[in-house]
Amino acid sequence: MECDPEGLTGPLPQRTVPRDHHQVCMKGTKSYPVRCIELSGEVGGSISCNAYLVRASPCRNFGVQMQEDGSWTISNTDLIYCNEARAHFSLPPLIPEQPLLVLEPTPGFEPPAPKAA
Repeated sequence: MECDPEGLTGPLPQRTVPRDHHQVCMKGTKSYPVRCIELSGEVGGSISCNAYLVRASPCRNFGVQMQEDGSWTISNTDLIYCNEARAHFSLPPLIPEQPLLVLEPTPGFEPPAPKAA
């Protein structure tokens, strides 16, 4: 499994549930209503992931990526999934003007320090 008991290189085991024989997902993402255990804030307002740097692989593989300057990009395929989730919360869809949508930098974002080799 991809968990790390110390939470340094992967999610903490007690904060995840098995997805399959090799992957985990964060607690709250396989239940209804969906609410990830690591999500802070309210959907439609200011939100953040408390485990962004060590999140589970299904989260890392979703097409929304944080860039070093604090901006975000999203793939066209995952934009569809994102807009479906937004509609569930009565939020307007995101509309890309280019193949990748770049959102504004996250206020107060500081890129993580490089890991020592």
